[in-house]
Amino acid sequence: MKQLSIFYTLYLTLALCYSVNRIVALPQLHRFVDDEEENARAFIEEEERRLAEKCYDYTVASWNYNTNINDINQELRLNASLEYSKFAKLSWQNLNRKFKSWPSFKDPDLKRKFKKSTVLGSSVLPEDVLAQYNQLESDMSKTHSTTKVCAYQNSTSCNLSLDPDVKKIMKESRNEQELRHIWTEWHNKCGNLIRKPYEQFVKLSNQAAVLNNFSDTGDYWLSEYESATIKEDFEKIYETLAPLYKQIHAYARAKLRDVYADQISSDGLIPAHLFGSIFASSMDGIYSLLIPFPDRASIDVTKELNVQRYTPLKMFQKADEFFTSLGLIPMPEEFWKESLIQKPKDREVVCHPTAWDFCNGKDFRIKQCTEVNMKDFITIHHEMGHIQYFLQYKDKPFTYRDGANPGFHEAVGDTLALSVQTPKHLKEIGLLDEATPIDDYETSINFLMAIALKKVASLPFAYIIDKYRWAIFDGSVDISRYNSHWWELRNKYQGVKPPIQRSEENFDPGTIYHVASHVDYSRYFAATIIQFQFHRSLCKEAGQYDPQDPLKPLHNCSIYRSKAAGTKLTAGLAMGASQPWPEVMKSMTGQEIMDASAIREYFKPLEDWLTIKNAALGEIPGWPSLIRLQGVTPVLLTVASDMEWRVAAIISLWLIAGAYSFPSVSDSFENDLESQARLFLAEYDRQSSEKCFNAANANWNYATDIRDETEKIKLQKSLENSKFQKEAWKNITIQFKTRENFQDPVLVRTFKKIAIIGTSASALPEERLKEFKQLQNTMSKIYSTAKTCAYEDVTECNLSLDPNLTKIMKESRDEQQLRHAWKEWHDKVGVPIRQYYKPYVDFSNEIAKTNNFSDAGAFWLREYESETFKEEIEQLWQTLKPFYQQMHAYVRAKLRDTYGDQFTEDGLIPAHLLGNMWAQSWENIYSLVVPFPEKTSIDVTEQMKQQGYTPLKMFQVSDEFFTSLGLIPMPPEFWKESLLEKPNDREVVCHASAWDFCNRKDFRIKQCTVVTTEDLITVHHEMGHVQYYLQYKDQPLIFRRGANPGFHEAVGDTLALSVITPKHLKEIGLLDDSTPIDDYETSINFLLSMALEKIAFLPFGYLIDKYRWDIFDGTVEPSNYNAHWWKLRREYQGIKPPVERSEENFDAGAKYHVPADVEYLRYFVSKVIQFQFHRSLCLEAGQYDPEDPRKPLHNCDIYRSKAAGSKLAAGLAMGSSRPWPEAMKVMTGQDKMDASAIREYFKPLEDWLILQNAKLAQPPGWQLGKTRKWMKSNWFLPLNIFTNLKIKKATSKKFMRGYRKNRKTKGTNKNLKRSTCLSHVVPFHPKGNKLMLEPCELQFLDCRTIDNMTIWTLAIVAFLLICIIDAWNLPSLRKSTNDLESEAHSYLVELDQLSSQKCYESSVAEWAYATDINDENEKVKLELSLDSAKFSKEISQNVTATFPLWREFKDPDLVRKLKKITILGAARLPDDQFKKYAQLETDMTKHYSTTTICSFKYKETCNLSLEPELTKIMRESRNEEELRHVWTEWHDKSGGPIKQTYKKFVEISNQAAKLNDFNDTGALWLNSYESETFKDDVEELWQTLKPLYQQIHAYVRAKLRNVYGDQFSDDGLIPAHLLGNMWAQSWENIDSLTSPYPNKASIDVTEQMIQQGYTPLKMFQVSDEFFTSLGLIPMPDEFWKESLIEKPDNRQVVCHASAWDFCNGKDFRIKQCTRVTATDLVIVHHEMGHIQYDLLYKDQPYFYREGANPGFHEAVGDTLALSVITPKHLKEIGLLDESIPIDDYETSINFLFSMALNKIAFLPFSYLIDKYRWDIYDGTVDESQYNTHWWRLRKEYQGIKPPNARSEANFDAGAKYHVPANVEYLRYFVSTIIQFQFHRSLCIEAGQYDPLDPKKPLHNCDIYRSKAAGSKLAAGLSMGSSKPWPEVMRVITGQEKMDAYAIREYFKPLEKWLTAANEEMGEIPGWK
Repeated sequence: MKQLSIFYTLYLTLALCYSVNRIVALPQLHRFVDDEEENARAFIEEEERRLAEKCYDYTVASWNYNTNINDINQELRLNASLEYSKFAKLSWQNLNRKFKSWPSFKDPDLKRKFKKSTVLGSSVLPEDVLAQYNQLESDMSKTHSTTKVCAYQNSTSCNLSLDPDVKKIMKESRNEQELRHIWTEWHNKCGNLIRKPYEQFVKLSNQAAVLNNFSDTGDYWLSEYESATIKEDFEKIYETLAPLYKQIHAYARAKLRDVYADQISSDGLIPAHLFGSIFASSMDGIYSLLIPFPDRASIDVTKELNVQRYTPLKMFQKADEFFTSLGLIPMPEEFWKESLIQKPKDREVVCHPTAWDFCNGKDFRIKQCTEVNMKDFITIHHEMGHIQYFLQYKDKPFTYRDGANPGFHEAVGDTLALSVQTPKHLKEIGLLDEATPIDDYETSINFLMAIALKKVASLPFAYIIDKYRWAIFDGSVDISRYNSHWWELRNKYQGVKPPIQRSEENFDPGTIYHVASHVDYSRYFAATIIQFQFHRSLCKEAGQYDPQDPLKPLHNCSIYRSKAAGTKLTAGLAMGASQPWPEVMKSMTGQEIMDASAIREYFKPLEDWLTIKNAALGEIPGWPSLIRLQGVTPVLLTVASDMEWRVAAIISLWLIAGAYSFPSVSDSFENDLESQARLFLAEYDRQSSEKCFNAANANWNYATDIRDETEKIKLQKSLENSKFQKEAWKNITIQFKTRENFQDPVLVRTFKKIAIIGTSASALPEERLKEFKQLQNTMSKIYSTAKTCAYEDVTECNLSLDPNLTKIMKESRDEQQLRHAWKEWHDKVGVPIRQYYKPYVDFSNEIAKTNNFSDAGAFWLREYESETFKEEIEQLWQTLKPFYQQMHAYVRAKLRDTYGDQFTEDGLIPAHLLGNMWAQSWENIYSLVVPFPEKTSIDVTEQMKQQGYTPLKMFQVSDEFFTSLGLIPMPPEFWKESLLEKPNDREVVCHASAWDFCNRKDFRIKQCTVVTTEDLITVHHEMGHVQYYLQYKDQPLIFRRGANPGFHEAVGDTLALSVITPKHLKEIGLLDDSTPIDDYETSINFLLSMALEKIAFLPFGYLIDKYRWDIFDGTVEPSNYNAHWWKLRREYQGIKPPVERSEENFDAGAKYHVPADVEYLRYFVSKVIQFQFHRSLCLEAGQYDPEDPRKPLHNCDIYRSKAAGSKLAAGLAMGSSRPWPEAMKVMTGQDKMDASAIREYFKPLEDWLILQNAKLAQPPGWQLGKTRKWMKSNWFLPLNIFTNLKIKKATSKKFMRGYRKNRKTKGTNKNLKRSTCLSHVVPFHPKGNKLMLEPCELQFLDCRTIDNMTIWTLAIVAFLLICIIDAWNLPSLRKSTNDLESEAHSYLVELDQLSSQKCYESSVAEWAYATDINDENEKVKLELSLDSAKFSKEISQNVTATFPLWREFKDPDLVRKLKKITILGAARLPDDQFKKYAQLETDMTKHYSTTTICSFKYKETCNLSLEPELTKIMRESRNEEELRHVWTEWHDKSGGPIKQTYKKFVEISNQAAKLNDFNDTGALWLNSYESETFKDDVEELWQTLKPLYQQIHAYVRAKLRNVYGDQFSDDGLIPAHLLGNMWAQSWENIDSLTSPYPNKASIDVTEQMIQQGYTPLKMFQVSDEFFTSLGLIPMPDEFWKESLIEKPDNRQVVCHASAWDFCNGKDFRIKQCTRVTATDLVIVHHEMGHIQYDLLYKDQPYFYREGANPGFHEAVGDTLALSVITPKHLKEIGLLDESIPIDDYETSINFLFSMALNKIAFLPFSYLIDKYRWDIYDGTVDESQYNTHWWRLRKEYQGIKPPNARSEANFDAGAKYHVPANVEYLRYFVSTIIQFQFHRSLCIEAGQYDPLDPKKPLHNCDIYRSKAAGSKLAAGLSMGSSKPWPEVMRVITGQEKMDAYAIREYFKPLEKWLTAANEEMGEIPGWK
């Protein structure tokens, strides 16, 4: 035991020692591994470099041989190959010897390189064996390339080579004997000679594979796919594609049988020589024999290429242009110089097209014996795709310079060729005639067939070449079966056979280049698959393909010119082979595997066509297989004779037809029943059409001739039709009881629609039905025949609605006449109809209930196929209501000017004043409300009359518009039978309507047309109905209707949106050529005229049916018919009747659609969707671009756009055969209605109205009598104090908020008693509610009935009760953090839009004031500023109350947003205090902006303002006394008077800061920098830069002393007035006095700008071009239209340059009193930088739409200006003379000095302004020291002093804009620092700066046109403030903090020069 214990002790001791040793050694071991990996990296890098050199030598030798086949070149090639192999082998041995442990390396990239480097291919062979291997390969290749065959029937002519002779014959000859001869000759003379060497070669190749650790050569080849299952994957892909290939094969076989009948036998195989290719590899050579529709223009553009004199070179240049249009790399110079692109006549070459990479990163070539034909045009793109791939990965390590897998390399060019060969693209580049239709069905099928014969037909061949060789390499097939196995595979996979008997003496696969040259071929199979995956992905990226949009099919996509697609392609190609191919595939397509879905999708239309066509031809796809039985010779199993095949095909045709017509079902009885149903429906359709025609004809006769006789016939035919429908439905219910279970959805849909017609007709007994029809006719007749008496003569009572009353309502401005006409019509139509309406309602409801609907309203809504359609409509209306209310307010104000006494305080508009009998649209009062009456009107009525327009001509013009889109012209019946004018000899129903007579040819319009603009639009509306009829006329009758009723109404109106544009009216000659059509005021006029028609109509279009829904469902009784009508009109329209109305009246009945029983919601729907249609068609026509402000939606005219017409037709042709969302998706890409298009269309007008109403003091909205809208903030609701308090359990919070959890609930809070009294307003209780965007309705009582004590007592009791209830319910009410965070997210989404709107409104008012300083604008600005502040405060308080624990949220982004919301600045002040704050700020700013002083020379002239007069004097004058005078006057008059105001402002500003939880305003400002140490950081930066500043100061001081000697004392301070600027903030204006080398040309290009005619506008355009040259966003249209870039003469403006973001994502402006100077050119870039920043982050949430910190915003433009201001750039844009040297030392010092005067001189000023204010805000400095402290800091930091004595009576800081305007200034200091950090980073990115290259100094960098630099900048800017600024800084610069290194580096040459210059002058830097 003791010994055992000792043993264990010893063992444990040893184990412990070993463990300690391992632990101690472990770090050393890790270090060893790390060192070894580092050594391996260095070694492999060197080896790769040397290998690339050897590769170049070998490639050159190989190129020389391939382009000049002779023995010498063959020997040189062999030697080079051996040398390369020898070196590769040696390298491989070294790698394996030195780094045996490489498989254990940690670095996966290093392991990948080793893995690839240690696979040597044939180079691994012993040297003698390798020489033999190479010789065999060279011999086979030479045999293939030099083989010649004899001509057919001319055995002496034996010089035909493969390229071009043999290929040309095989493609073009149709002589079967010649084709057989050539095929046999080539295969015998080429293949037979290769067989023996190939047998030997296989052994050597396998030997090499084994030495590379592979089982055989096939295994070696497949290793490149890095997948153990790649063989199986290929087989599966083939099987997926086989059905498509077999359809093509069957079709080709049938067509070839027509040409070579006796050659096509019953075995189904096609002889190989008939494929149009020597190898039968594809079928594109026989396209002319197989073309589906030969009458269609061919897409083979060979002839056109020759006609246009294309050469091989031009073909290559055209391909290069395609690649570069995508932003890809152009072919380098070596390519054009060295490539062989034509077959030379003086030597033999290897003609097979190949692309070559010479391994040196710059030499890339193509070898191709190009002929001018389309096939070679495509091949060129294929080969240039290889070159592009080479170019993209050329900077990768040598090991990775390869395709991700072999198929990738083959796919690139082919991918682009899929675009190039589209008819669309060929037409675009002029190779297809313009007249050729490119998108019709037959052309598309032809095109797809052509592509399929090349692509799909090649797939089995591409697969079996390697499948064949895999079997040879792995020994499955021995030498004795080389040729028989080849043909077994070709029989099985391709369905081909040899044209003559073949034996084992032959070697037919050897005739293929890739076999002879030993090139794997599966790459082509893979390439064909993945090129379609690439194509699909790139087409989506380019926006040219949408799987949901049938108008953008994959096969029609051309990505030409899409930089987005090019970028995506580049990203994958540039990876080379550095990553496994699935990763590369994922980056390019989003998929990680190869799959056949893209290729099947591409060819789907063709496959469908082939399926039907083959059945019709009697061709069964496929062929029998060769079955090899053991020990038996292979036999061909044929199971049927040729006749039996035909019979089988006929059966197949029947089955296929059934598959297309009758969905397959398991139950044969059900299948038979569905077949019977189809037969029944065909007969039903015929008879129903007849009945429909008869009814329509009778109805037409009555409507165009109202008489008792025609009415009787109309009723009779209507009853007959109803009877027919009743009988039909009865038969259906008996014969097809299980119809609802049918599997064919079309059948089910058809019966469902017939059911509604049938049961409608059968709902009533015949007599009752007759009574109902009579009732309808009676009401309609009353309406149509009503006459009223004239206002002027009550005895004249023959005025009809059309045209008399309509004309009066439209044109009269006599209020009494309008009132009379209105009353007469409503009394004489509505009152008589009222008695019939209740019976009509009963009938309608009875019919609806029979149809299984609750009431007639629900029955009407069935057409919209949505359970929630009512709610969707209400939601749409609520979205549009704010815009309507803005327009209502404006119109109300304008009408008050005309009819003042008609308007009361309720805000309602009397209905008779709106230009229309029903106030449904208001366009007829346009002349009273036109915004800019001096602008030309777009009402072209007078012009139409002058030009002799007639109703007929109006319809002809409309028809021409439709046909210009490629739509169907009106048929002859239309022109012959329509009624286009009101006849004089009879009564007609004048209401315009379109008619479908159900016979597919007779379509008419009935309209009492008057020659007016309004009727021109109505004509288009009605013609739209007819066009819809024409488009769906081939549908079954039951589907011949709109997708929903609104669709029918929308079509013509959609086109009218183009017709009514000033642009179009000018084009068709109805608007004078001199009329401006795109200026702002004309646009606002136009949009208002449109809105008066469209927007004004919306509530009316909604409420007519809403009114009837309430009647039908019983909500409204007959006793309230009229009251409810006016309740809705007040609520939705904001109108009231002009006279008292009662229940004797029935004013709704005075509108046609009510007595005529026409559902009206369709018009509301139409108004919404027509703008969706319009937007979609405009995009299709290229007439609208949401990113291009020059193409706004409201100015779009799709006239003559066939593309738009085609898209429209595709949707219309569907009729109602599919649910409307599907039709909508076809036409718009959306499957629901939304109001975004209509809001977008009218956005400029809505913006204008908001501002105009603010100016007019017109609050949008109106009162509704006793019930008033609570107009206070939505986030604060009244606490109601009431008696008999009753609060349900757990509802106290709802009581507090007046919050309705169900947001659909209307009216008052259900928990409040009706009798309430307003007392206080309290915030919501915290419970995480969402925003309530709709106001609450409350009722009020007189509070005087309750004394104050009672009120307060009840309030306290109620509050305590609430608290108790809340405490009781707290556990159940508390939500999880996740729930709260989710609610907070939702809250912020809703808040974002509202905040943007508020911001917009404030910005508009601020802008109006800043660009026109007057009391009115000041008042509006102040009001909106208060409103905005109030809004912000309420939001912040709501956040705090709703989410009290928001700081504990887990989502950092959410916390960040809420933090920003809760910091409000001054908005946190109480309303009265904020108003005071805003007024103080406005007063100071106004004083600053309006200050003027007296002239030095002319004392009586006292109107000199800062801009431009004083600025000019300070800049240009050298008169010290004048400068002193101007300086003193400005500082005294601008600063002094505001000192007391500023003191008050400081107090209230600090109060605001404290309310935001900051100590003072300075701390609040510094919060934006998100750093506790930011003050210290800035001071440290300044101390770093101070030495440079002091050197500049000393030098400038010395120079100024030479000019103004007596102004300088020994203190070293510079008088402030001598530095060229009012504030001595920057000194560039004294450059001429201080220039180091004055004899050198100045870079102040002011004079040059003036000479070249620069204007402020041109300066901005030049700046914009700079930004866009970097790939940044161009300025939008609003910018150019709305900016103020010059000081106006007619008003005061705030001239200080500033950039404005109007918070709506599209309106950005600059305000600048620009002068044509170099300085202002820089300022322009500065301000444009702000706008660019705004544009880049505009898609961020509202709270992140700001700079990462305030300095970022200032830096952007200045960063680019650092490039713009370089002499190099100024010379490039022509502002610096070409002769001026730009890089000599003296010019550089001058340039740097001028920059330093601007940048470095500015730094201390930009720091001390805020340092000064920090000291004031934190109390360090009180009022008594304001001016003293200002000059103390200026002396200390700037080294300057005032030009005369100053005292505390002065306030010189206030003479600088940012102080009275309360703008934080540190941003400019920060900006100056970081702009140089940005500049350095971007210059490195652009390759324009290299710290190690003295030829590329930082100060000379110009990033102009560098997309890389632009991309880097955009990446950071687009983040806005969504991340802390250090993170954004890192994105742009790689640094996370500010540092002064970049700025010191930039100015280093100058600093060195200044030090020497100051020493030489004896000038000591610094001051006392």
